[in-house]
Amino acid sequence: MKSAIALIAALLVTACLPLKRTQPTRQSHVDSVFVQRLVPIPVPPDTALMRALLRCNAEGRVAMERLSIETTRNARLAFLLDSLGELSVETIVRHDTVWAKADSVFINRDVVREVVREVERKPTRWEAFIQRFGTAAFWILCGSVACGAAYGALRLYRRRLPI
Repeated sequence: MKSAIALIAALLVTACLPLKRTQPTRQSHVDSVFVQRLVPIPVPPDTALMRALLRCNAEGRVAMERLSIETTRNARLAFLLDSLGELSVETIVRHDTVWAKADSVFINRDVVREVVREVERKPTRWEAFIQRFGTAAFWILCGSVACGAAYGALRLYRRRLPI
């Protein structure tokens, strides 16, 4: 009798367990791309300044007495003074844009959210048997408890009756 009660209790406990609910999962995928490219860096314009004191000498020729040349870093100044007094100045300026390498990082972040939808399926034969057996065992247990309580109440009532 005790083993039958234990078996019925075990079947009741296993048949009435709640279903597991699966939580929706999130997956994030991060993709980063490194790109090397050339970036123009402008250099301020360069200047050149030349000061010269030119005089005519006694022979009628042009002579240069003083010369002052000032240039910035990227400028070069070349000049030519001929015997007729013609002054030719040539300024050589390097490119005023410097190209430097720069690394760029592009980050793409994709968040994938999986939604789990529960679909009702037809139970297998074994699952249907266990469910029916568990339901029947539950109602048999309830009936047994009710009959036992009625039997106990009846015995108690008969004991108190005067004979």
